Amino acid sequence: MNRNVGIVLSTSQDDWDVVRECYVQSFLRYPLYKYMVPDDKKRADFLRAYLDANYEVTVASGNGILLAVKYTTMEINNNECEKSMIIGGVVFVPPSDDGHGWAITDDEPYWEAYEKYGLAKISPDGLEIFTQIRSVGKRKHLQEIIRKSNPDVERTFLRDLSRVFIQGTWKHCL
Repeated sequence: MNRNVGIVLSTSQDDWDVVRECYVQSFLRYPLYKYMVPDDKKRADFLRAYLDANYEVTVASGNGILLAVKYTTMEINNNECEKSMIIGGVVFVPPSDDGHGWAITDDEPYWEAYEKYGLAKISPDGLEIFTQIRSVGKRKHLQEIIRKSNPDVERTFLRDLSRVFIQGTWKHCL
């Protein structure tokens, strides 16, 4: 059996649904999100709505791309049979033209999408904490929120997030 993991450009809503569920499973027990939305059911719904809102503003509107991480297996018996499944993904927004920040500089489409997807209805407290995190002076404010939450949140959040995205996404989707 030959196994391969690769990254492919995706434009499929079905691919996004799978990638989104990988993210949800990866971050469902993540201490910062547990702090933001303590209820497991609401947390999953909040994460789905948040991710769908961001997908709409980035990929669906043409301002970003979805890269799906696929695991492919080739079975060679009497017949060759290739099977693949999505085990993760990345939503990529290109940098701005001047190289400082992201191509999407306006926050308004995000807030409109958060309203459209009902983040405040799912968890008003979760949205309030999220709003605080995104506020001016983000880094200091986030550090203060983390410090006030609990030691697990602080330790976990300060790790390399790219590692958490990749390892967590793959681990939960296999």
